[in-house]
Order: sequence, then structure tokens, then C-alpha cells
Amino acid sequence: MFKFLRKTALWIVLAPAAIGGAGLASNQAVLVANHDTFPVMMNDAKVNMYRMEAQAVAQEGDEDAQVVLILLEHGYLDDTHVIMTPASHLKFLADWIDLKSSTWSPGDVLLYIGEMGITYAPFVWVIVVIGRLRKKEE
Repeated sequence: MFKFLRKTALWIVLAPAAIGGAGLASNQAVLVANHDTFPVMMNDAKVNMYRMEAQAVAQEGDEDAQVVLILLEHGYLDDTHVIMTPASHLKFLADWIDLKSSTWSPGDVLLYIGEMGITYAPFVWVIVVIGRLRKKEE
């Protein structure tokens, strides 16, 4: 089977799907280990900024912001994401990669790489196959 994949260059198309699948499995493992919640590493300053933004919106009368404030009191950032605690499981696979505007997990990175790869892999595969066919003709 590996010889077939190497000979037909299909590994170029399958590799991004495998990378994306690994990211999906990683994120799912975190959800299962943490009882359907996804821990996010946030320092106190970020949590306070998040709280102040929600309070500002809640003062305008937005009911959703009031719900966010109630959830935040219990450690929830939304219906899935929670603030990471010492009791969180699989922390190294949870959201800890701080990109200033958002926080990503290693699984999110793998999903992104897989998505980008799936976008361009068919084009690369066609170029490789055409190159191999031209080489055989010569």
C-alpha cells in the first residue's frame, strides 16, 4: 500500500487530511478528558479584560453579556471553553498558544495546517504527476 501511495504520489493529497485528522483527534481528546469542556490558559489580566468588556456590554442592556458574566463567575468563557485550572486534564493539548487576538491549541494548529494543505495539495499533486509522466516519456 505504501508503495502504491509513493508511486502514485497520493501521499501528497492524503498527508494534509491526516494532519487535520490528528488535530481533530487532539481537540476531541481534550473535550473527552475534561468532561465536554475545553480549558484555555489565561492570566488574571486577560480574564479581567474579558470581564470588563462583558460588563460594558451588559450595562448597555445586552442579555447575552449578562449571561457571559454569570458563566465567567463559574470559570466558563462560553458554553465550551473554561479557564484552565490545576484540575484540568491534557493541558498540553488545550488552548495555550497565545496569538494576542486569540488562543490556540496544538490541535487547532494542526487543523489549520491540514486545511491549508488540503487547499493546495491537489494542485501540487497534479504538477508532480505531470512531471513524472514527462520524465517517463523522455
